[in-house]
Amino acid sequence: MIVFENVTKTLTRHGQKRQLLLSTNLKIPTDRHIALLTSSSKETSILIELMAGLTTPNTGRIVRTCRVSFPVGYIGGFDPDLPVRVNVAHVARLYGVNVKSTVDFVSQVSGIAQNFDKPFRHLPGPERRNLAHILAYSIPFDFYLHEDDVTRRRKRAKPGDKIAALFEARSRTAGMLIPVRSFKASQGICDMGIIMHGGNLLLFDELEQAHLESTRLGLFTK
Repeated sequence: MIVFENVTKTLTRHGQKRQLLLSTNLKIPTDRHIALLTSSSKETSILIELMAGLTTPNTGRIVRTCRVSFPVGYIGGFDPDLPVRVNVAHVARLYGVNVKSTVDFVSQVSGIAQNFDKPFRHLPGPERRNLAHILAYSIPFDFYLHEDDVTRRRKRAKPGDKIAALFEARSRTAGMLIPVRSFKASQGICDMGIIMHGGNLLLFDELEQAHLESTRLGLFTK
């Protein structure tokens, strides 16, 4: 469970303040696959960072009663001057999993063995993103937080796509929060929804209910 207790989060842009969340109270189940519907990618990122503990509320608190992932694909904590191997080992230690098995798994699945002992900054962009996804899925979290609409990647996945295979495997044993831009794409993956709108989080036990409300609010396409 992820519990929002009187959470307020204020955004400041060009000197103007806006309430992203205002005195929000909500209990989010972490054994479900939840579609996240927001009006902007910036709002999505901030909410994910709040849930992951990468940023803090202005007031209130967020309680996690299970193992919640860092955002899948997140590389903000990597030191660009340290070898990839050292960065992966650091994340494994940080989340209390076996360092050797995690390093070996990520090295093998990522297919970048020739660059694994080079500074992270030397990795090309696509390899960095793939590495970050594989690292997140290598750790057995109870609830995975996604910043991207993985339903699109899943749809485009080709046979042998390792990241798609890891996503499918984790989706069978863990809950997930997935930003979505298409109701059709989210069907078959998500089974409930959250809407962030008007300074609050609205939780719907049925995906169809979330779709109808988000369409009414102008946040979602069919």
